[in-house]
Amino acid sequence: MGERSIFELLMYAEDCSTFWLDAGSAGAAKLTTATPLQQKTVDGGVPLQTALMMFHEWLRKELRARNLTLPKMNKSNVLGNCAFVTWTDWDFGICLAKKCTRKRMCKAAYFNQWIDVRAIYRSWYKYRPCNFSDALSHVGLAFERRAHSGIDDAKNLGALMCTMVSDGALFSITKDLTPYQQLNANCIL
Repeated sequence: MGERSIFELLMYAEDCSTFWLDAGSAGAAKLTTATPLQQKTVDGGVPLQTALMMFHEWLRKELRARNLTLPKMNKSNVLGNCAFVTWTDWDFGICLAKKCTRKRMCKAAYFNQWIDVRAIYRSWYKYRPCNFSDALSHVGLAFERRAHSGIDDAKNLGALMCTMVSDGALFSITKDLTPYQQLNANCIL
């Protein structure tokens, strides 16, 4: 059997006066002591295609239950009222795309727009943090729990965003892989 690739896909909701959906992911070539994942978590994982189908179903239910719309998903609300957020463009712009291409899978079009919190952070605070922990420290926050654990990273990103909102920062889509399309193609939620 070939080397396993680990990709943590999760959702975490944060409310900073509006509802934010935060997708955090962590990728690693193999399980090592550098990652907080345990072997039993890896062994209990599902193939990426299954995970993405489960994620799609969860997302569809959550968006309907909360009356939320992702960008470019509805003609009457092209901007949407929620978005995926991440620290840097790596997760959606590079990692997920490469994994889907390598496995000959189609990536859902709703993954084509997101908010890169680092880009907004740099612009708002006029500060270029060395890393995510440095960014938290700069605004008076401390990293909670385990770095590079998807859920802990997501919660810390949510806390950072809430601090930024209270400091007056505004959030909008920073990356759109299909800038000339009004709506995402073949994307039904």
